[in-house]
Amino acid sequence: EEERVRSLERERQGLMTLEGQYREEIEGIERQLVAAREKRVGSRAELAEVVQKAQSIGVLLQQEETKLGEGEAHCVECEGTLDTLKDTVVQVTAQIAHGQNIVEDGRKREREFLDKKMRLGQELEDLLREQKDLEGKFKTGHATREGLANRKETLEQDFRRRESELGRLQAELVRAEGELKEAEGELHRLRLHLASLTDMQRRFEGYTEGVKAVMTSAETSLRAGVLGVLAEVVEVDAQYEAALEAALGHTLQSLIVKGRTEALQGIRYLKEGRRGRGSFLPLDIPRLPSPGGTTPQKGALGPLADFVRTKEEYRPLLEALLQGVWLVKDLQGNEELRSGTGVFVTMEGDLRDRSGMLTGGSWDPSPTGILARKRELKETEQAIQKHEGTHQRLGQSVATLQEKLATIKGEMETLRADGYQTEREELRVQGEVDDAQRALTALKRKEEVLTFESAQVDMEVEHLRDAVKRALADMTAGKTTQEEQGGRIEGLKGALAKLREERDQMRNGVTELHVTLASLQERERSLGLTLEELDKNEASFVAQREKKEGQLTEAQRRGAESVEAQQKIGEALQEFIAARTEKAQALEQEGEVVKGLREEITAQEAALKGARGELQELQESVAQQGIALSQIEMEMRHLSERIQERYGVTLASVLAQEDYRPLEDRQGAEERLGELKKKIERLGEVNPGAVEEYEELKKRYEFLDAQKEDLQQSMTNLSKTIAEINRTSTLRFQETFEKANEAFQQLIPRMFNGGQGKLVLEESLPEPGVDIFIQPSGKRLKDVSLLSGGEKAMAAIAFIFALFLLRPTPFCLLDEVDAALDDANIGRFAAVLKELSNQSQFIMISHNKGTMGIADALYGITMENPGVSKVVSVRFNEQ
Repeated sequence: EEERVRSLERERQGLMTLEGQYREEIEGIERQLVAAREKRVGSRAELAEVVQKAQSIGVLLQQEETKLGEGEAHCVECEGTLDTLKDTVVQVTAQIAHGQNIVEDGRKREREFLDKKMRLGQELEDLLREQKDLEGKFKTGHATREGLANRKETLEQDFRRRESELGRLQAELVRAEGELKEAEGELHRLRLHLASLTDMQRRFEGYTEGVKAVMTSAETSLRAGVLGVLAEVVEVDAQYEAALEAALGHTLQSLIVKGRTEALQGIRYLKEGRRGRGSFLPLDIPRLPSPGGTTPQKGALGPLADFVRTKEEYRPLLEALLQGVWLVKDLQGNEELRSGTGVFVTMEGDLRDRSGMLTGGSWDPSPTGILARKRELKETEQAIQKHEGTHQRLGQSVATLQEKLATIKGEMETLRADGYQTEREELRVQGEVDDAQRALTALKRKEEVLTFESAQVDMEVEHLRDAVKRALADMTAGKTTQEEQGGRIEGLKGALAKLREERDQMRNGVTELHVTLASLQERERSLGLTLEELDKNEASFVAQREKKEGQLTEAQRRGAESVEAQQKIGEALQEFIAARTEKAQALEQEGEVVKGLREEITAQEAALKGARGELQELQESVAQQGIALSQIEMEMRHLSERIQERYGVTLASVLAQEDYRPLEDRQGAEERLGELKKKIERLGEVNPGAVEEYEELKKRYEFLDAQKEDLQQSMTNLSKTIAEINRTSTLRFQETFEKANEAFQQLIPRMFNGGQGKLVLEESLPEPGVDIFIQPSGKRLKDVSLLSGGEKAMAAIAFIFALFLLRPTPFCLLDEVDAALDDANIGRFAAVLKELSNQSQFIMISHNKGTMGIADALYGITMENPGVSKVVSVRFNEQ
C-alpha cells in the first residue's frame, strides 16, 4: 500500500509537471499564432504594392515595345535598300568577271579542241579493235547465262515442291503432336485417377474400421483364413448396382472366411484390440430352405443372383445371401408383390422385404461406393489400355513424320546450296556479260562524242569570238553603273548606323523593363505562396492549441482523481501497519525455532562436505589409473601393428608357434638386430611382379586410350545434340513466351478492371529473365516490384493463369493466393477462377468468404482435441 501511495504521489507530481508543460506549450502556440497573423497582414500589404508596380511597368513596357517595333521597321527598310544596291553592284561586278572568263576560256578551249582532234583518229582505231573482242565475249557469256538460268529454274521448281511437301508434313506433324499431347494429358489424368482409386482400394477406403483392421492385420494366421471382402469378389453391371446395394446393404462389407473357426478368430481379434466391428461369411454357410415366397409373374426380371457375376467357389455363398431376392421393374400395380413373402427390389433401389416393409425414394449411393468404385477402377484400367495404344500409335506417327521432315529438310538444304551456287555462278556470268555490254555501249558513245566534238570545234570558236565582243561592251556599261551605285551605298551606310544605335538603346530599355516585370511577378507569386502557408500555419496552430487545451483538461482531471485515490489509500495504509505489527511479533517468536534448525542443518552439511571430498579423491585416483592403463594398451597395440607392417606376422601367432625364453645376452641380440636391419636397408625395395604389373598397366593404358577416343567422339556428338536442343528450346521458349504474353495482356484488364500489362524478355543481363510491367487504370506503367501488395498479388495471379491457359493441367493447387486482395479484387479474381474451373479442377486454401462463395465444395480442418485433426466437408447442390 505504501508503494501504491508513492506511485500515486509520483503520478500526481508528473501530472502537475505535465499540466505546466501544456500551459507553456499553449502560450507558445498563442505567440506563434499572433506572429503568423502579423506576418500575414504585412505580406498582404506588400502583395498589393507589388501588384500595383507590376501593372505600371506593364503599361510602360507596352509603350516602349511599340516604339521599338517602329525603330526595327525603319532599320529593316534601310537595310533592304542597302542590300538591293549591294546586289546591283555585285551583279555588275559578276558580269565583268564573267566576260573576262569567257574570253580566256574561249581561247583556251580553241587550243584544246585542235589538240583533241588530232588524238581522235588514233583512239577510233583502238576502239574498233576492242569493240570486236567484246562482241565475242558477249555472245559466249549470254549463252552460258541462259544455261545457268534454266538450271536455276529447275532447282527452284524442285525446292518449291519440297517446300510444299514440307509445309504439308509440318501441318500433319502439328496436328499429330497436338493429338499426342491431348492423348498424353488424358492418359496422365486416367493414371492419376487410377492411382487414386488403387490407393483407396489398398487402404480399404469406405470400409468399416473392423474390415480395415482385419485386412491390414500383420497376423499371418488371421490373414490366411480371410479370402476377401464380399464386395471385391462380386461383379454387376452399373444398371444393377443400386439393386444389389439395396438388397445386401452393409453385407457387401462382410469378410469371406474359410469356415466358422476363422470367423470366430476374426471376432476375437477385433474384440481384443478394440478394433471395431465386422461381419464374417464362412464359405461353407448352409443354404437355408426356400421360404416359399411368391414368384412374381408380372414385371419380374428374374432372381437377383442371376444378374451378379462371381467365381464358382463363391457362387453358393452368393446364392445363399440372395436367396428369395427377385429383381422387378417396379413395386406398383402388382398384387403378387403385396401378398408374397419374398424380397423384391427394383433397379432404382426400391425394396420390399419379406415382412412387407417398403424402402425407396431418391436413391443416394451408400457412402462407401464400393461397387461403383470397383466398376470405375475396372473401366479406368480399360480406358488406360485403350489410350496407351492410341498414344503409342500417335507417337509412332509423330516419329515417322519427324523422320520425313528431316529427310525433306536435308534435301531442301542440298537444293538450296545447289541453287545458291548456281545463282552465284549466274551472277558472275551476268556480271561479265553486263561489263561487256557496258564497255561496248561506252565505246560507241565515245566514238559519237569524239566525232561530234570534231565537227563542233569551228562553230564553237566563232561563238566564243562573238561572246568576247558582247562581254567587252557589258564590262564598259557595268563599270559606269558600279561608280554611281557606290556613292549611294556610302550615304545609306551612315544613316543605317545611326538607326541601329537608336534601336539598340530601345532594346536595352525594353530588356530592363522585362527583367523588372519578371522580378515583380516572381515576388507576387512568392507572396501568394507565403500567404497560403501562413493560412495553413494559422489553422495548424489553432488545432494544436485546442488539442493542448484538451490534454490540459484531461491532466487536471487525472490529478484530481489521483489526490482522491491517495487519500483513500492512506486510510487503508494505517490499518495495514497495525496488522503488520502484530504479525511481526509472532514471527519473532517462530524465528528462534528456525534458528536452532538452521544450526543443526549446518553441522550435517559440514559432515556431508567431508564425505564428498573423500569420494572425489577416490574418483580422481581411479581415473588416473585408468588413463595409465589406456596408455599402456595403446603402446602395445602400436608395437603389434608395427611388427605386422614390418615383418608380416602377428605377435600372437609367433608366440603360439615357439617357446620363447628370456634373453641371456640382451646386448649381443640388439647388436645382431642392428646388423640385420642395415643389410635389409641396403637391399632396398624389391618388386618381383614388376613385369606382370607393366603388362597390366599397358593393357589398362590401351583400354583408357580407346575410351578417351570414344569419349571425345561422344562429346562431339553431344555438343551437336546440345546445340540442336538449344536451338529447339530457344524457338519453343520464344513461341511459348509470346503466347503467354498474349494471354497475360488479355487477363490484365479483367484482373485490374482496366489498364494494361505486358511481359518483357530481359536478355542483356548475365542471367536472362522476364520482367513484368503493369499499368493499372489511371496510373503510369510500373515494374511489378513497384506495385502495392494487392497489385503484386493480382499480377502474379494473372501470370500464373496466363501460363495455365497456355497449357492447362487436370487440377491446380492454390495456397492462399487471395490473402492480399480486397473485396473488389476478390470479385474479379473469383470470376476468372470460376471460368477456368470449367476445364480444370482447382483445390484452393483460402480464408476469404468471397472465394469460398464460388466453391463447389468446402473442406474445413479443425482440431477439437489437441493433436487430433478433423475434416468437416460441405458440398453445395448445383442448381
